[in-house]
Amino acid sequence: MARIPALILGLGVSTLLLVSACLGPTDNDSQTGADASTAARSASSAFVSPAGSSGTASPSRSASSPVSSTASSSASGGAVSDEYEGKRTNDFQRIAADELGGLPQRRLKSDPPNHEMTVQYVTGDSSRQIFLRAYFAGQNGELGPVASVDDPYFDTVVTSARDAFVDEGAPDVVIRTTTVQGLEWSCAEGINPTKNIHRGLCATVKYGRVIEIQPTQVGPDADGATSRAWDDQIMNEVSALVNAL
Repeated sequence: MARIPALILGLGVSTLLLVSACLGPTDNDSQTGADASTAARSASSAFVSPAGSSGTASPSRSASSPVSSTASSSASGGAVSDEYEGKRTNDFQRIAADELGGLPQRRLKSDPPNHEMTVQYVTGDSSRQIFLRAYFAGQNGELGPVASVDDPYFDTVVTSARDAFVDEGAPDVVIRTTTVQGLEWSCAEGINPTKNIHRGLCATVKYGRVIEIQPTQVGPDADGATSRAWDDQIMNEVSALVNAL
């Protein structure tokens, strides 16, 4: 399968890193798409473009890249305890179901030193893809727990995704909030009509971590209703898994 060029947006440090995310088999299947960005880690979001009808993916600014590492490599989470409210990074592997939103799990990586767990789900033809992440957030290279969805950094996660989708060519990006199984979620969702791709980022907070999903779909319906329903399905499945931790 072709390698998909992807752009990673580091929200905490406002930097963009160009990486290449491989959705096909690699020499180390325990590594996720995040490995393409070992020079970056903070607490932002990134997204990968699935292959379109042409069989290639279009690079885009934030809303179409792979799982991320964000902040600079000098920003280490090592000084921060990985345990918060009784949960450690490795505990979040329990929310990495074998299947999410109807897609099979492709790769999982748990990175306790940097307080991040990332899972990739993808269809065989790469027409739909999800990244699920749980991570400490931070700014200026400082990582730490996020107290709630009212944390200023949490708002940055969603609004930065919206700005990235718009920059990429989605004219009508919607931010919405919803409560799913007691968890407050915020989403940025839009369709790039030129590339015919639905972009989504939805996030909530639990146990000091930002819990984030990044669904991407080629060939969405014109008004995006089916894609938003898929996002809702994913949030419902993830909420149940998070609440069961």
